[in-house]
Amino acid sequence: MPGKKKSLLILALLLAATAIAVTGFAYRSRHHGFAQVDTTRFMQMMKHKDFTLIDVHTPYQGEIPGTDEVLPYDRIADFANRLPRDKSAPIVVYCMGSSMGRVAAQTLVRMGYTHVTQYDDGMYGWHEAGGTLVYRPNGQ
Repeated sequence: MPGKKKSLLILALLLAATAIAVTGFAYRSRHHGFAQVDTTRFMQMMKHKDFTLIDVHTPYQGEIPGTDEVLPYDRIADFANRLPRDKSAPIVVYCMGSSMGRVAAQTLVRMGYTHVTQYDDGMYGWHEAGGTLVYRPNGQ
């Protein structure tokens, strides 16, 4: 491939990759019916929050500002009355790191929710990026 065409192809691929990373397609992966996002994408999402944000970490150790619900990851189905009635409503779950969030996201998918996202870096990632945590008086 001549040098100029090769350079243009590389430039086009770089531009496409950048466009994907900047848009809503910056999900790390989508498996088991839910998406995962990293700290960069999550912080972008929080600027225009249009989803229910649920802290699923147990025991309670604070939460990201803007959290709508604090529900235990292993009993999230027991709190269906505190979840959106609309199964297509966007929900984002997080924990301290990622394991409890994954379990909660899988449970929500099994419950029929179709727009579930797990913030994979959790409170650790939020804190490392300069975010602060807030605390409810009774922890939930």
